[in-house]
Amino acid sequence: MADVIDLDRLPCTDHQGCRVVDGHRFRRCLTYRDESVTTAQAVGLTDVVWTVTVATQQGGAELLTSAATTNWAITGIYVEDAAAGQFAVNIAEGDVALLGIGQHWYTVHAAFPADHTQLPALARTILQGRLVVTA
Repeated sequence: MADVIDLDRLPCTDHQGCRVVDGHRFRRCLTYRDESVTTAQAVGLTDVVWTVTVATQQGGAELLTSAATTNWAITGIYVEDAAAGQFAVNIAEGDVALLGIGQHWYTVHAAFPADHTQLPALARTILQGRLVVTA
């Protein structure tokens, strides 16, 4: 996994932004870990309810909203390995084209179930940042 999200530093904000070419898919792979313990451990992602939103700007009008997906061809959060805390933000080619060229703001929200061993009933934005679509 390319990036790590630390449980104690939420939400993780990407101010530099991610770039994607218009009409191509956007995929960002991450690992969610708890680094507050002596030995960092993955945050389990079983039964987490996901939402990914892309807006015109931070707090702006929503252009796209999606949930979890098990298909790389569909926009959403793709959990690659729930036990290892690995997931990907996936925005399909057609949805990138619908967003249009320019700067946008993406947000990933996770709602953990009440019986989650590490984060019971936590609902929180865990990742946010700029998404720049270029020609």
